[in-house]
Amino acid sequence: MNSNIEKINPSRASLGIFGLIPFVAFAVLAIYELEIFGIDPRFGFTSYSAIILSFLSGALWGKTLSLDGTKPTDLIIYLSNIFSLTAWFALLFYEQVPTKLIVSVLLCGFILLLFAEHINKRLLFGVKAQAYLKVRNTLTLVVVVAHLSLLLF
Repeated sequence: MNSNIEKINPSRASLGIFGLIPFVAFAVLAIYELEIFGIDPRFGFTSYSAIILSFLSGALWGKTLSLDGTKPTDLIIYLSNIFSLTAWFALLFYEQVPTKLIVSVLLCGFILLLFAEHINKRLLFGVKAQAYLKVRNTLTLVVVVAHLSLLLF
């Protein structure tokens, strides 16, 4: 093993894994059209998705604050704000726009956010890039499958 490559903190990885529970739970509830505590599972899923997309965008924004003010970091800051605002609009217009459209937009947000992280991995994560993105790829795959399950069923 290369000693220059660091591992991601296991407790941080486990937080990401626990964060998948609402995605999976609400997707299953939505597929079977079951409410829990009187909550529409599609709204539960969509609102959680919007919050997590916004959270990840904010984390990306926060990471760039510690970097120099170059064009790539400025672009990342703009992108993070676009992702966060997109998530907010998804919630704001939940009742006016078809749920499938909102879920599709949020799905694209997660994919594009991960893509932005991959493009800028060395700048953002340095020697931890490989370990971080391995975890993020796995988490995002589950999130994508959960979104697709709502779109397909």
